[in-house]
Amino acid sequence: MKLSDYKGEAAIELWGNLIEPITPILADNDVKNAAKGSVVDLAGVILKKHPKEAKQILELIDNKPIDAFNVPFRVMEIINDFITHKASGDFFSSAEPTTDGTFIGSAPESV
Repeated sequence: MKLSDYKGEAAIELWGNLIEPITPILADNDVKNAAKGSVVDLAGVILKKHPKEAKQILELIDNKPIDAFNVPFRVMEIINDFITHKASGDFFSSAEPTTDGTFIGSAPESV
């Protein structure tokens, strides 16, 4: 499932559960700096510095089994979904992804 697949009360419950694991990731200066690069760079920093939180997030959004092959792709998919979704567009307007996975502009302070 994707973030946008959650509607109504299920979306509220999901975000209620995501706040705890996502907060330390968003507050991490290394994550903020990685957001200035590619989605691959950002995913790598998140997985390296916040493996427990990344696991929680993956399991909350989509309870597919986690394995060594799907982890990076799932994390990058979640990042891309969040960055490119219309509702978060204004939030990330200064860091829009390009076709090569890098970002245009500076990363927002809250990433």
